[in-house]
Amino acid sequence: MSNARRERRKAQRQGKQLPIPPAKQPMPPARQPYRKPQPKGPVYAWQGIPVSFVVWEARIGEVEEGKCPWWAPFSGETRQILQVEDHKGEIWLMDNEDGSALAKLAAGGWPEHQHRGLGKVTMLRAIPQEEWHTVYNKAKAEEITERSLAWAKDNRPEVYEKVMRLRALEK
Repeated sequence: MSNARRERRKAQRQGKQLPIPPAKQPMPPARQPYRKPQPKGPVYAWQGIPVSFVVWEARIGEVEEGKCPWWAPFSGETRQILQVEDHKGEIWLMDNEDGSALAKLAAGGWPEHQHRGLGKVTMLRAIPQEEWHTVYNKAKAEEITERSLAWAKDNRPEVYEKVMRLRALEK
């Protein structure tokens, strides 16, 4: 038992009036370091820097004679694309039909995450967020690749052969 407690009990037994102890003051909360509020949901970035973008429904343009871009078999079709403006003000058009463009931006926009750039397109309408392809669909990506390769084989066999040699080296 503490001395203060003994003194109080002794004073009570002798019938003395005890002073009312002061109310304990709560300790002020410890100062917390400032933490920048974190946004809810994914942060979309290009090479680690947050970017602004618009998801569009767009029609793929015609391919120039003698060219063999991956989108050639999709010329004239409507696809979901991202129009990204990076920190330098440059505009990038990326196919998002399989969710790869949004997956790249959600992962920080680093080079190790693939995307398919686009050339000429005609923007038809901005797509609301609930219609975005937000999950990468590997089966859809493989279907796009196979369709592009089939087009190259039929229309630009020399390019197709070069791609197939490169693919063989990967294995």
